[in-house]
Amino acid sequence: MRHIYFFIALLVLYGDLLKRNFTASISLVMIYGVAVLLLFAIVVQKRKARYHVSAEGKVVFKLTVFLMLLYILQLLTSFSSSFADGLSHTLYICIPLLYIAVIYKYCPQFDLLALGKAFLFLMIPVNMVGTVQYFVDPTFMISTAYGDELGGVILRNFLGERSFFSRYPSLFASADRYSAMGLMQFFFTLIILKGGRSFSRKDKSWLTFNLISAGGALFIAGARSRILIAGVALTLMALAFMFSIMFSVKGGKVGRILKRYLPLLVGAVVVAFIVFGNWSTKQDERLLSFPVLNLLAQSVDEGDIGVRVEEATSLSRMLEDATFFGQGLGSIANGKPGEFGIRSMWIESGYIWGGMMVLTYLSIIVALTLLLWRSFMSFDALSVAIYCIPVLWLVFAVLAGLTSAFELSTGVLLGCAIAVISRTPRNITGGYIMPLPIQRNLH
Repeated sequence: MRHIYFFIALLVLYGDLLKRNFTASISLVMIYGVAVLLLFAIVVQKRKARYHVSAEGKVVFKLTVFLMLLYILQLLTSFSSSFADGLSHTLYICIPLLYIAVIYKYCPQFDLLALGKAFLFLMIPVNMVGTVQYFVDPTFMISTAYGDELGGVILRNFLGERSFFSRYPSLFASADRYSAMGLMQFFFTLIILKGGRSFSRKDKSWLTFNLISAGGALFIAGARSRILIAGVALTLMALAFMFSIMFSVKGGKVGRILKRYLPLLVGAVVVAFIVFGNWSTKQDERLLSFPVLNLLAQSVDEGDIGVRVEEATSLSRMLEDATFFGQGLGSIANGKPGEFGIRSMWIESGYIWGGMMVLTYLSIIVALTLLLWRSFMSFDALSVAIYCIPVLWLVFAVLAGLTSAFELSTGVLLGCAIAVISRTPRNITGGYIMPLPIQRNLH
C-alpha cells in the first residue's frame, strides 16, 4: 500500500506537468487513466475484515453509489446533448466518487496518515516554486502550454477597484488548483497530528513547517473561499479545544493537551504574525505582502461574503424554465460541471435527475455534518477540523461549482479522505482494523 499512497500523491501534485509536453486531450486521458489504474491497485490490496462502521459512514457509502448510478443512468438515457460531453462530465464526477466507494468497500486498511506523509514530502518542491514565483520571479516555471496566455496565473481585482493582484499557480494549471493543494496540506497536517501518539522535537518542527507552508500556499494562490474554509475549521477547532480544557477534570490533562497541540499553536502564531504584519504596515513598506488578505478585509467590511452566499443560494433555487430531464450532462461547460453547482444541475439534469442529485449531495453533507457535530460535542478538537474541511468544501462545491471539489487532483484526495473519516469516528485517520466478535451490524 505504501507505493499506492506515493503514486496518489504524485498524481495529484505533478499530474499537471503532463500538460506541458502533451496536448490537453492526451494529458487528460493519461491522468485519468492513472487514477483508474490506482483504483484497480487498491482493489487488489483488499482484505476481508470485520470492523465497526458508523451509521453515517454507511449512509455516505450508499449515497455515493446512488449518485454514481444517477450520473450513469442520465448519460445513457439523455440524447439532447453530445455523448462525448456527457461522458466527460460523468467521468469528471464519478472517478473521485469511486475513490470513496472503493476505499470504503475494499480497503479497510487505507491509511490517511501514510498518504499524508507522502503528500507533505512531495509538496516541498511545489511550495518552493510558488514562493519563488511570488517573491522573486513571477515568470519562474510558468508555462503557457496549458492553453492559457497567463500560464495559470489568475488576475484578481479588488472589490470596487480597478487594481488587480496576481494569484500564482506554482506547478499547476491554475492558481485555484494550487490553493486546493494548500488546503489539503493543512488537512493532512491535522491528520498526522491526530494520528501520532508522540512527537519528537524533529517531528514538531516538521509539522510546524507544514502548517506555515500550507498558509503560504493559500496566501500565494489567493483563493478567498479556501482561506475561509481553513479559517472556519481553525475557529471551530479552537472552540472545541477551549471547551476540552474548561471541562477537563483529570490531573495533568491540560498539560498533555497543550503539549500535543504545540506544533499547531506555533504554526498558528506565526501565520497570525504574518497576517497582522500585513494589516498593520503600510502597503508600500511591506516585506511580506499578501493582497488576498486586503481582499478578505474588504470582503468583511463591505459584507461581500454574505452577498456571495446569498447570491449562490438564490441561484440554487429550482428554475421555472427547467425541463423534466434537462439539457444533458456537460451541455453548459463543454463536458465539465457548470458554475453554481445546484443551478447547473437544474439546467443539465432537470427536475427528475437534478432533484435526485441535489438531495443526494445534500444528504452526504448532512451525514458528514453529524459526524462533525458529534466530534464537537465530545470536544475532540482535531477531529472537528478534520471533518469541517470536507463538509465546507462540499457545501462550497454545490453552491459555487462542482469543479472546485471534483477536479481530479482535489477530487481524488477528498474521495480518499471522506471514505476514511466517515467510516468510523473511532479511527478517523484509518490504517488499522479493529477485530470484533460476529455481530449483525458489521461491514
